[in-house]
Formats: sequence, C-alpha cells, structure tokens
Amino acid sequence: MSPAPGRQFFWIPQTNVFISQLGQLIVQLDLSGMQNSDLEVTADGGKLRITGHRRNSEVGTAKTILVNEIPAGLFESVLEIPSGFDVARASSACLNGMLRIVVPKQEFSEPPQCPLGI
Repeated sequence: MSPAPGRQFFWIPQTNVFISQLGQLIVQLDLSGMQNSDLEVTADGGKLRITGHRRNSEVGTAKTILVNEIPAGLFESVLEIPSGFDVARASSACLNGMLRIVVPKQEFSEPPQCPLGI
C-alpha cells in the first residue's frame, strides 16, 4: 500500500521485535481497530515492510474533539531483519489488534563453508 502521489505516511505503530525460545524472530505491532484488509506485509531482501490505513471516521465527524491520542491514517513500518532469518518464509496473523509476524531461522542445506578454505 503506497500513499497517493503528494501524500505521506502519518504514523508508525508501536512495535516489539524479539527472538523466541525456538529461535524464531517475532515481530509484534499494535494495530488496534484495524481490519486485515487494511494491512499489507511484504518482504524485500532482508526487510519487512508493513503498511496500512487505520480509519477513525467517528473523530473526523465530531463537533468538538476533547482528546485525540489514537493515530489514524496511513502508516508504514520498515524493519531490517538480521541475517540468519528467512524473510521469504515469514508468516503473519492479526489477533485482538496485534499483528504477529514470525520469521523462521534460515535453513542451510549444506554446512556453511569456512571463508578461508580451512
């Protein structure tokens, strides 16, 4: 999801990134109030790109806004994934407003070669 020409992304969701006990890289994003259809997750090389659009039509139609702390509009989060993880095999699920992306460890068909040929 790219913004229309002349538009920009407005916010970045709160994010946790950690390695699980199983050695998988876990990415969690707080996306409360969003639908799966409003999200796009893509892998490009060693990067994950998460984009979306959170709508907040109620605040937009309010007569008077007293507090407005929940960001709305377009967002983008780009995360560089450390080497040793297979971004192409990542999976994602959205549950209770949390997007969870699991990036498995890279599998090597042959043992890595020693760069010095030893």
